[in-house]
Amino acid sequence: MQLALIFAIPNGGKRPIGTAKKLKASGTKAGIPDIFLPVANRHGKHGLWIELKVGKNKPSKNQLWWIHSLRAEGYEVDVCWGFEEARDTIIKYLELQVR
Repeated sequence: MQLALIFAIPNGGKRPIGTAKKLKASGTKAGIPDIFLPVANRHGKHGLWIELKVGKNKPSKNQLWWIHSLRAEGYEVDVCWGFEEARDTIIKYLELQVR
């Protein structure tokens, strides 16, 4: 059931300028992590945010601001390089879920 709540944030990637303007007007913000799982856990975290990276990419200044800010609000936030690391992070987080 908990995994049914997970969703992606369509912020990344290059887009035509018109599409980018529409997304910004609708509330899209640069730097928000890529995936959100709105499930609380026993360690008092309100949910799990994941920023996905590939290769040698590192979080941007905007992404670091969001990571810090979301953690300050009681969320678990992890940067994961690739599917396997993201999967393992989700499994570990759900093992600590509130029942």
